[in-house]
Amino acid sequence: MFDKMEIELNKFPGVTYEFTQPIQMRFNELMTGVRQDIAIKIFGEDLGVLVERAHAAEAILKTLPGIGDVKVEATAGLQQMVVDYELEKMATYGVSVAQLNDILKASFAGKSAGFFMKESAVLI
Repeated sequence: MFDKMEIELNKFPGVTYEFTQPIQMRFNELMTGVRQDIAIKIFGEDLGVLVERAHAAEAILKTLPGIGDVKVEATAGLQQMVVDYELEKMATYGVSVAQLNDILKASFAGKSAGFFMKESAVLI
């Protein structure tokens, strides 16, 4: 069953997933701060070195018999967008930094355009 789900989920690039039971996942997270049954935490200052060591540990773990899915937590390479404000052009069009931030936020996270209220009948 898990094999079939994994085949289908692998069709979506960039999607990470894990197969577990909700209670087991919560218990693991409460105990160690991670959701997996076994966790290796590597600490240090240099993010690049940490990612390198994490992948080295992953490679070793995958060679051990009885090990299921091994997953390195994504801490590097996450997508981000950097905005350089051209204040002169913004002033030309009368756009403030706050307005542009609002537009960017709505573009990525969405924003409510309005709402409907259901009128309720009052019987006297």
